[in-house]
Amino acid sequence: MKKPSNLIRALSLLFLLPVVLTVQAEKKYSLGGRLFLDGGIFTASPACFNSGIGISDLRITGKADFGDGWYTKLDVGFASNKVRLKDAFLQKTKNGHMLRIGYMIGMFSLDQSVSTNDYLFMTGANVAEIFYPGRRIGASYTWSKSKFYASGSVFCGDGLNFHKNIKQGVNATLRFVYRPLDNAHTLLHIGTGGLYKRPDKNTETGERSISLKGTGDTYLPVPFVFDSTISHSQCQYQWNIESIFHHLKFFLQGEVMGMIIRRNNSPSYNAYGGYIEGGYFRKPAGI
Repeated sequence: MKKPSNLIRALSLLFLLPVVLTVQAEKKYSLGGRLFLDGGIFTASPACFNSGIGISDLRITGKADFGDGWYTKLDVGFASNKVRLKDAFLQKTKNGHMLRIGYMIGMFSLDQSVSTNDYLFMTGANVAEIFYPGRRIGASYTWSKSKFYASGSVFCGDGLNFHKNIKQGVNATLRFVYRPLDNAHTLLHIGTGGLYKRPDKNTETGERSISLKGTGDTYLPVPFVFDSTISHSQCQYQWNIESIFHHLKFFLQGEVMGMIIRRNNSPSYNAYGGYIEGGYFRKPAGI
C-alpha cells in the first residue's frame, strides 16, 4: 500500500475540526460519510472476471457553513486500501451566483458533474465514466435561476500532479441548461456543454497523452471493457447534449457525447457515445 502524502495527511486531520466546533456553532459544522457495497457473480466469463463483493466507495466528509453564503467541503476516500482526496473547495453563493475554488469536479455533463453520492444508480453511465476527465484544481462560476443555469470553469493539470517532471496542462468547461418545466411534481431539463483540455506534459519525454478507460456498470476489480491511451495528444474537445424528465415518481435521463483529440503528426481520434436510463421511485426522497 502506498503511503499517503503529507498533503493528504494534513487535510485528513481537518476532520477533527468540525467535531470540536459542532458543539459551539449550532450545527454549522458537520462530519459525515458514506459506504457503498458492490457485488457480482459471473457465470460465463473469462477467468480474469472474479465473482465477489467489495467496498466500491468509502468516504469521510467534513462540511462547514460560515453563513452569508460561505461554505467549504473536504471529502476523502478510502476505498481499495488507498487514501484519495476527492473534494476540497471553498464556495461563495449569493443571489443565484456561485463561485467555487479548490479541488473539485468540473461543471460539465450530468454524470460527470456530480459525486457518486448523487448517482441515480450504483455507478455512472459507462460512456460518462470513460469520457470523464477527473477532478482538477481550479475555479468555477455558476449563475442559476429557476429556469436557466450557466456555468464556466478553468482548471490546471490532470488531477493532483506534483511531480517535478510534469508540466501541468490547462482545461476549461462551459455549460448551459434550460428548464421549461420546474415545479414540485415535474422537471424537464435540457442542456448542452463543452470541454477543452490540453493534457499534462512529461518534460523528460515531451509527451502528452490522454487515457480513456471504464469497467462498465460495476466497480468490482474486473478488466476494463474499454482501455485506450491516446499518445502524442495535442488537445481535446468534448461536447454533450443532456436531458432529464422527472414526473412524480418516474424519471428519465439521457445524454449524447462526442470527443475529438487532436494529435501531433497523426490523425485525430474521434469518439461518440450516449445513454438513456430511467426508473421509478417507490418512495420520494425526504419521506
